[in-house]
Amino acid sequence: MILLAAALFSLGLAWLRGGDLLRLGKLSFRLPFMIFAGLLLQVVVFSSWGRLLLGDAELVGLVHVASLALVALAAGLNHRLPGLKFIGAGLLMNLLVIAANGGYMPVHLDSIQAAGFGDVMEILARGETYEKSIVLDERTRLGFLADVFAVPKPLPLSGVFSPGDVVVSLGVFWFFQEIMVARPPKPKP
Repeated sequence: MILLAAALFSLGLAWLRGGDLLRLGKLSFRLPFMIFAGLLLQVVVFSSWGRLLLGDAELVGLVHVASLALVALAAGLNHRLPGLKFIGAGLLMNLLVIAANGGYMPVHLDSIQAAGFGDVMEILARGETYEKSIVLDERTRLGFLADVFAVPKPLPLSGVFSPGDVVVSLGVFWFFQEIMVARPPKPKP
């Protein structure tokens, strides 16, 4: 949720600063299908019909890792665009913690509770997975990269997020500000 909020905030701010959405269409983006393929895999993996299709929790985790790897690779291939190094670094941080934990993002139970997701907390506390999440416990690898932060309820967009999400959000913000808002020409000496 934080990534969507960052993107919408940045788009809105860039627009208020006189930004032009059409500038996004003029970008030369290498292998954009990788991003769409990665995002489509996430939709499949985290939809009820996708889980039925894949069945096995290990296969779900493997497809989740593959989806993140595709998007991170696309960010890396486009690292010359503003903000893409941050986006790639944040995606890599998330990919590392998710891959190290069987394809699921560990989440701190206190963060889930603060965000107001008591029903999710109960599921995770029983040792079950919930969508893309598992509980952060003593067996968690790279727990410092997990979903350890929370936007508490009753604030808007309450939820949990990771350090990688923060880095991706900064990159998304920078990307839209730099691409959409034209810079005035530099004066000639």
